[in-house]
Amino acid sequence: DEILQRIDDAITPRTRILFVSHISTVTGLVLPAKAICKLARERGVLSALDGAHVPGMMRLDIRDIGCDLYTASPHKWLQAPKGSGFLHVREEVMPRIWNTIVTAGWDEPALKAERFQRIGSSNLAMLWGLRAAIAFAEQIGMDRIERRHRALADYLHAQMVERAVVEMPSSKVKLAIANIQLNDDVERTVADERDRDSGKELFGE
Repeated sequence: DEILQRIDDAITPRTRILFVSHISTVTGLVLPAKAICKLARERGVLSALDGAHVPGMMRLDIRDIGCDLYTASPHKWLQAPKGSGFLHVREEVMPRIWNTIVTAGWDEPALKAERFQRIGSSNLAMLWGLRAAIAFAEQIGMDRIERRHRALADYLHAQMVERAVVEMPSSKVKLAIANIQLNDDVERTVADERDRDSGKELFGE
């Protein structure tokens, strides 16, 4: 609710597009993507989601989210080939998107999404690698993978709290990226050890 309220407060009559990360790279926070996109549509702005960390970390249903644009980097958690990725554009907003590649069909709306990808020769080996990565994840089961990510995050959270080392949110709002906040005592200890180790590197034992 707080996230939605902050976003809503930031929208002005000049706002044209709302761009957020589905999962934050810095904190691992999983944002309420579906609710954010619903809010954007109600306010008359486009919704664009950065899903770099989503494929392979959790189940993804772009149509259910209802975003206007979605981009992702499957080479991360899905372990697809480097350089693979995708852009999803909701059909209703395709006429509003300007194509930066001037080639055959770039200005033919009837081609729909195809006009955004007419780049000549494609890297078919990379695309087949992406398909194989998707098939492998589905073979394991994305629900199973997501549960494993949450279990590991919960374990880390419990161990850190037990040692009174950190403050960090539970995996209810996070998945496989764990961001921790050291308390003051531990932070000072870590800083002292880092300084001491740096001195050893400079001056030897």
